[in-house]
Amino acid sequence: MVKVLGRSLKRDKEEGHIIGLRLARESICYTHHQFVDDTILMGQANEKEARNLKEILSHYEKNSMQKINLQKTKLFILHSSQVRKRKLANIIRCQSSEFPSVYLGMPFFEGRIRASYWEVLINKIQRKLVGWKNKILSYAGRLNLIKHTLLSILVYSALVFKIPSSIAKRIDRLCREFLWNGEQGRKKFALVAWKTIFRDRKEGGLVIHSTLVMSEAL
Repeated sequence: MVKVLGRSLKRDKEEGHIIGLRLARESICYTHHQFVDDTILMGQANEKEARNLKEILSHYEKNSMQKINLQKTKLFILHSSQVRKRKLANIIRCQSSEFPSVYLGMPFFEGRIRASYWEVLINKIQRKLVGWKNKILSYAGRLNLIKHTLLSILVYSALVFKIPSSIAKRIDRLCREFLWNGEQGRKKFALVAWKTIFRDRKEGGLVIHSTLVMSEAL
C-alpha cells in the first residue's frame, strides 16, 4: 500500500496540486522518499501545499483502511519563522521539529555533517567493545565480531556519509586493540602487522577491510 501513496503523490504533482522540493538548482522537484513503511514528504512551506498534502494523506487512509500515526510524524521547515512552522504543523496535525534529528538511525540535519555525529559512532563502537571485553573470547571469536558486527555498523553509516580519514584511523585502532588484547585489562603484542590483516587469506591476511577503503568503495 505504500506504493499507492507514492503514485498518488506523483499524480498530484503532475496535476499541479503539489509542487515538491528542488534539492539542487538543476534537479527535478521531489515529492517524497520511501523506505519500507517510512515516508518523507517534501514540499513548499506554504498553506496551500500543506493542505493538499494533508488531503492526500486523508484519501490514503480512507482507501487503504490504514491509519497514519501523526504522533510520530514530524514537520521540518528550513529558514522559516516559528509562527509559520506552528501554522503548517497545525494544518497537517503533527508536531513541528528542528534540525538536527535522527531518521532510521542516521543523523537528519541541515548543511554539512558535524563532527559530533562521528563521536556518537565512535561511542557506539566503544560500548560494543566494552561488553565483549568482559567475555573470554578466542581470536577467531573476536575476529568474527569485528567482521560481522562492527563492520556492519560502519557499512550502514558509510552508505550515507564518507567517513573522514581521522575517524577511520580511530575505528581501525579500536578494532586492532580489541583483536590482539582481548579481555579487559590485558595487553598483548600484535602477532601480525595490521596492514597484513587487510589482505586476502591467500596472502596471509584475515580479510578485515580498512574502514577508509570500505567507506570510499561504498
